[in-house]
Amino acid sequence: MPVEFQYHDEGGFLEVTLLGAFAPDDVIDALGVMVNSNEWSSDVNVLWDGSTASLDHIDQAFLEDLVMFRSNIDLLRRQSRAAVVISAQAEWVSTQLTKLFAEKYLSGEVRVFHDRECAVRWLTADKEH
Repeated sequence: MPVEFQYHDEGGFLEVTLLGAFAPDDVIDALGVMVNSNEWSSDVNVLWDGSTASLDHIDQAFLEDLVMFRSNIDLLRRQSRAAVVISAQAEWVSTQLTKLFAEKYLSGEVRVFHDRECAVRWLTADKEH
């Protein structure tokens, strides 16, 4: 699977790295691992790093399926944060993800970033929910 997991004790977040060209099922499987693992809580804050992944194959249906699946596990992800990092060259993907997540009214926060450091700062910032 072109997905790697790494839990960061310092900062208390899970990093999910997407590698190469990944399929929708790879991301859905990763979401399943994320919420079902005994190594971290299901509402752990997550950094999805797709900054070096190939996004050429991503289309509207792919993004809609991803957002729909994420909304289906919303009860397990309450009050969590997810930062999605993608290349600045993938502006269409960034815009569509932001729009689709906003339309779902999720209980957790999901934001799209082009800079990993900014994403980590937001993800680990102390913030009352």
